Amino acid sequence: RGMGGNLRSFSAYLRAPVAIEQRVEQPPQIFSGVTPPSPEAQADDLLALINFCKGGLKTVSGLLAGLVQGMGLIILNAPRTLDQRLTFIQGLLTLLPAPARAAITFATNVIDPAQTNPQIKFMNQSVPLDRHLTFDWATGKLLQEAPDDPYTKFIMAQLRLDTSVVIEATEKLARTAVWRAMRRETMANALAWASKRASLDSAVREGLPADRSLVASVLAEDPTLPDDMRVMYAKHLVRLSLVLNNPASTEMIPAMAVQNHELADAVYEQLWSASGGDKAAAVYHMAETWITKAPMGVDVTRWRPLLGMAALSRVNALLPGDPAKLV
Repeated sequence: RGMGGNLRSFSAYLRAPVAIEQRVEQPPQIFSGVTPPSPEAQADDLLALINFCKGGLKTVSGLLAGLVQGMGLIILNAPRTLDQRLTFIQGLLTLLPAPARAAITFATNVIDPAQTNPQIKFMNQSVPLDRHLTFDWATGKLLQEAPDDPYTKFIMAQLRLDTSVVIEATEKLARTAVWRAMRRETMANALAWASKRASLDSAVREGLPADRSLVASVLAEDPTLPDDMRVMYAKHLVRLSLVLNNPASTEMIPAMAVQNHELADAVYEQLWSASGGDKAAAVYHMAETWITKAPMGVDVTRWRPLLGMAALSRVNALLPGDPAKLV
């Protein structure tokens, strides 16, 4: 876990002579000051992986999808140098959040997969194995169709922009992926959710349409949501609910506001501004719901002035029109 996929920590083993005649056990290696690879090293590893795949991003995508979906990877016709083999593995690990990298097992040379069965295995000849993809280093291609994977689609979209975007994305996804994994979800499900959260974060940040129920679910349940994003999520949910004049799914905001003064101030200012316009009735309904349905012990006095402001605004809007509506 401390390595974060930094296989260069094994450099002492890479320099050790390899005995051809008989197996020689190397002395245990002491790791000190182990750190994850730097962003620059990760970028180099990603470019190396793309080069190993002859520039084929579809092949890179297939290799990653196989890993995430728990399939094995057989690597054929690889160079005999351990450095290149480990660079290939490290390039793949770079496409995953650091906590997920520790779950990937590998062996740089497998003769009998029945005896040695890591997820990534370099072999001299192809052996038919269930749930495995075979990569031919000589051609840079996969010999089977890769599975569909949501996380892979998200990461490859970032890779098409720039390697630095991928590195930044995997770093941001790490905390959410760990939280989902702690719920005993598979790596595929945990990473799929993490990538979905990242897409939702982007939509909320840019003010784009988003699934209201999903926004509410993340706001209420996801402990990995940063404080600044929590404010954005709350304001986004309020804005969507005002447009629909439906306060359902916003009931958790008063309780959150008690603990988060920045969120409370931002939402109050948002509702106060909206109460003076054509959303006055929607603001009234929302404040009414929060006041009448607040959980026991939640202070709702903050929201009461919104009732008067919204009612007054609505009355002023109706004065020139039909008296029946005003009544």
